Parts: sequence; structure tokens; C-alpha cells
Amino acid sequence: MSDPTHVPRERLVQELALVSHEMWMLHSIRDKRMDPADVTAEVSDHDRERAEHTVRRLEQLGIVDFG
Repeated sequence: MSDPTHVPRERLVQELALVSHEMWMLHSIRDKRMDPADVTAEVSDHDRERAEHTVRRLEQLGIVDFG
């Protein structure tokens, strides 16, 4: 049985990109008063870049280790 606490690096990046995009959508609707119909639900390259940067920082701090 696999370790349920282990998340592969790519999966962590994907999940963080999704969270990043969800926050962007929330802020766009709430703070910029964008019409929800105009806010894309697709995760962007910018979201992935931000997530990748976050994972690299977690690795540097020794919080995660993907070997």
C-alpha cells in the first residue's frame, strides 16, 4: 500500500497551481469586480510558474524532499 502522506512533486505543483488560480478567480470577482462569466476557470502558465516557485522554495527550506 502506498503512503497516503506522500504526494509526488508534479502532483503538488498541479495542486498549488489550482489553488493559485482559485485565489486569482476569487480576487478578480471580489476585488476587481469582474463578472464571474468573464473569469476563466483554466489554470494558466502563470499559476504553474508560481506553484513551481513555491515547491522549489519548500525544497530549499527542507520542508519537502523529492530526492
